[in-house]
Amino acid sequence: MKYILFTTCLLLCISCTVDVKPTVTRQDLNTTIEVLRKTQAKVDDLTKRVDELEKSNADLTSKVNSLQH
Repeated sequence: MKYILFTTCLLLCISCTVDVKPTVTRQDLNTTIEVLRKTQAKVDDLTKRVDELEKSNADLTSKVNSLQH
């Protein structure tokens, strides 16, 4: 039991004395933001294309229905 307590205290002391630096840099964040912007632009483009296809599909369905009657 004393060994576990000693080890825990030692680890706490080591963790308090070690200078922790952030692992993510501003450049990493800027790169991630740029990738997200490009991805959002692609999503917006695909959404627009899907909307156009849905409209075209509705127009074709309407024409087919009018030809059947």
